[in-house]
Amino acid sequence: MMIADFRRKLLASTLLVGTAAYANPALAQTVTPPANSTEVQQAATQVATDTAQRPEQEIVVTGSRIARPDLESSSPVAVVSSQEFQLTAGSANVENVLNNLPQVAATTTSTSNNPGGGVATVNLRGIGSQRTLVLVNGRRYVSYDVNQIVDLNTIPAPLIDRVDVVTGGASAVYGSDAIAGVVNFIMKKNFSGIQADGSVTMTDQGDGQVYDAGLTFGSNFDDGRGNVTLFAGYTQRKPTFAGERRFSRFALSDLETGAPPFEGGGSPSVPQGCLNIPGLGAATGLGCDNQDFLGGVNSCFVSATDAYNFSPVNYLQVPQDRYVIMGMANYEINEHVKPYTELTFINNRVSSQLAATPISQGSPFGQGTIGPLTLQVNSPFFTTAFQNALRTLDTDNNGFVTAPSWSFRSVQVGPRANFDDRNAYRIVGGVAGDIGYGWDYDASYMFARTKNAQRQLGNVAITNFLAATQTEFSDGAGNFSPFPFAGLPGGGTLVCADPAARAAGCAPANIFGLNNLSPEAATYIAIGATNLETYSTQIANATFTNNNLFDLGMGGGGAGIALGAEWRKESGAVDPDQFLSSGNVAGSGS
Repeated sequence: MMIADFRRKLLASTLLVGTAAYANPALAQTVTPPANSTEVQQAATQVATDTAQRPEQEIVVTGSRIARPDLESSSPVAVVSSQEFQLTAGSANVENVLNNLPQVAATTTSTSNNPGGGVATVNLRGIGSQRTLVLVNGRRYVSYDVNQIVDLNTIPAPLIDRVDVVTGGASAVYGSDAIAGVVNFIMKKNFSGIQADGSVTMTDQGDGQVYDAGLTFGSNFDDGRGNVTLFAGYTQRKPTFAGERRFSRFALSDLETGAPPFEGGGSPSVPQGCLNIPGLGAATGLGCDNQDFLGGVNSCFVSATDAYNFSPVNYLQVPQDRYVIMGMANYEINEHVKPYTELTFINNRVSSQLAATPISQGSPFGQGTIGPLTLQVNSPFFTTAFQNALRTLDTDNNGFVTAPSWSFRSVQVGPRANFDDRNAYRIVGGVAGDIGYGWDYDASYMFARTKNAQRQLGNVAITNFLAATQTEFSDGAGNFSPFPFAGLPGGGTLVCADPAARAAGCAPANIFGLNNLSPEAATYIAIGATNLETYSTQIANATFTNNNLFDLGMGGGGAGIALGAEWRKESGAVDPDQFLSSGNVAGSGS
């Protein structure tokens, strides 16, 4: 699609005002750690004293904002304790723990290659990650894209005290992005000591290494009235290609007959080039109109043997480097004023890789598709027999034949590679306290910003590709013709037909035969592309709660109430380069 303004912005401001009241205690389900928790904990390198969990601690129920000290039975709230993350030995990724919950559906993980991005998201009940709200300490977290979806692995696992998972929906409290539910990460608030975490994992074949290291430092001060906690972590993951495993080495085909998928076949966009011209089978004597050029000689295209196996060059595990720094502080001036702050910085660098760019008559181009390909009948790229067959199809004798259906894969340009360098930060400042008569308040402001510099390689400029495949002869004296010049070796020099393209360095592209594309032509049609993406969120909110407004009597317990107001502004901007914005690209951006 043609885009006149390369900078697209999405701006939204939201004001939410909510009231909630509860008479009965909200209840929770605790996920019990496996029996070998002692062995795993003894294996950790840890010097710490964690006072975050106290027997009399009140728990603010996710989805209600009302604190209750008596959570002890089943309800829509599932609680995953910090022990679950400790027991997942060698796991640098939070999603590995959450994906074990039955209410979490499979979605993008940090090893996803297509689509990828090196992010991990959570999808409750299969409704979608964009409808599952992720919170940290009951507040929104920094997102990685314009859909305001959170990358779970930017939340430091060593700082997690527990995770509340609400699958009953909480849109009345948080908005429409909580229709599927809420995943609320509660961080440790009173960590004291030094804790070092580290792990090295690899596959049973000795590759796919993941190196993870983290250092947590916390200190209480002023007789426990204040606490400062700092975390710094680094994760490096090595790549593994699909071709390095027997189960993923070959593309799977599905005939959609009910039979299981089978190995073989692949993509009809092939590196040896493929043409489908009505009457070509009769003209060549092969009896098939769909022909390719494997070995440089035209023959009938047979999917089972000639299709391109795109699987081996794809990542089975994507490479990644991730840095996370988080700081938290809180201080009790008195029971009425308790300021707090949270600071986070994230740098996430990840690559994804797909097979070389496929390009055909159906590839998107401008406001439509590329369409037919123009062939020079007398092109030296074709055998004499194939030239003679094309002459029978050149009914107007102009030296050209149109191929309505064709395909090619630019393997000599290289695979499609996507490099994301994503920087994000989040700043939270707030104050909470007791305002008397059983009422508490909590007011805060958050600013979060993510900037992603995305670089793409292995793309093909469509205009350059079309110019390079439309050829004619030159006699060297300024004359050009689709027909050979008599008396000149080879009929003259093959050049690009478009004068402007020739002046810009166009080199004729031989896409008919395996590895026949010259280095000059590959350089001419190949392009890199750049996307700059920026997303930001601002939130100001205030909540007033009373956990026991009055006693209902007759064993009904106390009635609690929560009143709150929230202002939220979200903005996003995508700045593609000239190729991406104009649609003049085949590959990662198509």
